Amino acid sequence: MTADRAAQAQEWARRVRRLEPQALQWIYESESSAVADLARRTLAQAVGLRRLLDQMAGRVSAHGEESQL
Repeated sequence: MTADRAAQAQEWARRVRRLEPQALQWIYESESSAVADLARRTLAQAVGLRRLLDQMAGRVSAHGEESQL
């Protein structure tokens, strides 16, 4: 992977990371279980995507261990 692609992955991981607290807020503030379930799925998808992007950026290994940068 090129350095440019790794930098793009790192930037997108940062963007997705900002969504995680918002999804948690949606979970806690939801007034129905359907909205809370949707927010939980959104959070799970965001975390999964961020982890993949972090791997692409070389920040963590495939096993989830952070690399020493």
